[in-house]
Amino acid sequence: MLKGDAAALAKTAAEARGNYAAAARHEAFANVIARAELNAARSNSGANVENSLRGEVKNFIRPDNRGASEASRSGFNDAEIALMEKFVRGGAGNTQRIVGNLLGGGGGLGATAATVAGHTLAGPAGFAAPAVGAAIKGFGNAGAMRKAQNILDVILTRSPRAQQLAPQVGAVSSPRDAALLSALQAAQAQTK
Repeated sequence: MLKGDAAALAKTAAEARGNYAAAARHEAFANVIARAELNAARSNSGANVENSLRGEVKNFIRPDNRGASEASRSGFNDAEIALMEKFVRGGAGNTQRIVGNLLGGGGGLGATAATVAGHTLAGPAGFAAPAVGAAIKGFGNAGAMRKAQNILDVILTRSPRAQQLAPQVGAVSSPRDAALLSALQAAQAQTK
């Protein structure tokens, strides 16, 4: 016969399940990011990470014929799914994508057309159009990866461990706990 505090055991088990669930959701979304990076590497030499990320996240949150998305089946709540939908829609990043593409930032025929048009309109300086377009696309890709990482951070904030750390500002003992606390604070700031 085992002895001990049954209530404490139940609490510890519930926290463990919550932490595991947060880790599983984190892994599910990390896999979405990994698929997007692989798809981008497959086409356009990795130059279109932002578009691949948006497409994979869209597939992750899009409901199937029964009305459930992979995200909802994986345990994501409405606020997390709304954050993912906001990412897919893009906002101000859409303008950056358009400008980068118009300047030939994706390479290929677009770069050739931008070079010819740039030279025609701006003389020799117009030859730089594809390089400028590529730089703009690079900034867009980096921004999209940063936003995807922020979503990963928000996902972790729903864990019991992150909730325990929230009131302990300044009393964080490990780098992992510091990262959780930082993510929790960022998530709270986004919801205000």
